[in-house]
Amino acid sequence: MATLSEVMLSEENRPKVLKDCVEILESEVRRKRGVTGMAIKAGFGVLKKVKPNMVEEAMDSLLDEFVHKLEPLHEEYEKSGRKEPLESFLDHHKERIATALLEITDERAQRSRATLIKSTYQKLRPMAAKQIHEALPAVAGLLKKYL
Repeated sequence: MATLSEVMLSEENRPKVLKDCVEILESEVRRKRGVTGMAIKAGFGVLKKVKPNMVEEAMDSLLDEFVHKLEPLHEEYEKSGRKEPLESFLDHHKERIATALLEITDERAQRSRATLIKSTYQKLRPMAAKQIHEALPAVAGLLKKYL
């Protein structure tokens, strides 16, 4: 059995996975509603104005770490014999997933020298875990596509 990293980050798949991740992120932002949605869309818009290809570059720089953080969950899912749908498995572990992924982005934001990016991230960070939880069905779809 191939590892999650071997599949998702292979020379053949990585560019496609990256493109799909950007599409998921942009789709998730577009579907946000209400006050939270307005804040997320505004923050996303600010980042894209600062650097139009920022989403692609950021996802490219984060993808390997994200996949490596998800590797233990993938192993657990495989060892469980895939007894439940992947969407359900991810939902049962949503806090763990959010914590793992946010450790990466928190550390990156802290290291950033770009004050606008840092301040935008800090404004959006309190709602980040919930946004990751809401995106998990799309993440499950992405994983199923390649696995």
